[in-house]
Amino acid sequence: MDTIKWTKVYELFNYEQAEVLRTFLESNGIKVFLKGEGADQLFPGLDVTPVDVMVPQEQAEEAAKLSRQFFEDDEEEE
Repeated sequence: MDTIKWTKVYELFNYEQAEVLRTFLESNGIKVFLKGEGADQLFPGLDVTPVDVMVPQEQAEEAAKLSRQFFEDDEEEE
């Protein structure tokens, strides 16, 4: 069994944004693990704990590209 080597492609301080990005990446065939998920429960309502968006190393380049695209599109809508 191969072990997945996870790589951080994005860091967010908003758990909801991390969830939306995870859904976007997964819909594009990227596996995602949110490191720090659930830490927001320690300080509800405060965006003080980072959530690292982790993907398999071999998908990191594509995930980083998609993440930039996701946030650029989001900024254009505002």
